[in-house]
Amino acid sequence: MVKNPGSLTLTKTQTARTSIPRADKGGLPGGYGDTKIVALPRDPLWIYAYWEINPKDMSATMKKLPPKSRDGAAWILRVHDITGVKFTGSNSVTSFDIFVAPESGSWHINCGRVNRVWCVDIGLSGPDGIFVLAARSNAVPTPRFGISPIVDDKWGIVEKDFYRIMKLSGADDIGAGSFSTARLMLERWKELMSLPSSGTKAGSGK
Repeated sequence: MVKNPGSLTLTKTQTARTSIPRADKGGLPGGYGDTKIVALPRDPLWIYAYWEINPKDMSATMKKLPPKSRDGAAWILRVHDITGVKFTGSNSVTSFDIFVAPESGSWHINCGRVNRVWCVDIGLSGPDGIFVLAARSNAVPTPRFGISPIVDDKWGIVEKDFYRIMKLSGADDIGAGSFSTARLMLERWKELMSLPSSGTKAGSGK
């Protein structure tokens, strides 16, 4: 039987290796013996997550699954939309799963929605949908999409001065076509935002 690439079977050597790795001469260690995951904002649609799972905790996480769920169990990132809620682990607005290999250590995540707050879990998911958490990230809001509605009167300029500055900057040489293209790009972005997310919903098994 071919197992999911995210599934993991620990050897005796891996289970016993719980000490902090040593750095190469003049470099940083490949890990610090921790079990944690950190999420960072990248842009309005994407976040970046990196993690480390101590081999001892890998084994402990697997043992928390029922025996029947261990065969075919896979490591996943469970990405939660926690906008406007006090997250307890089971009350996210929505969530989706990404299969990962725990040793990969990081992942760029397309969240599919803008102006939201996200939290990422890493853990084992059995073929029956049972999920065991290994680590949970911090909450991370993505940068807002669009122009800020806040107007600073102190530094504001009147429309006439704006067009004068644009003309001095060479906008006439660029041509109106560039501005039309920018508007079309914005409209296209809004169309893309209306499409459903391509992520796998939690528990769907797809």
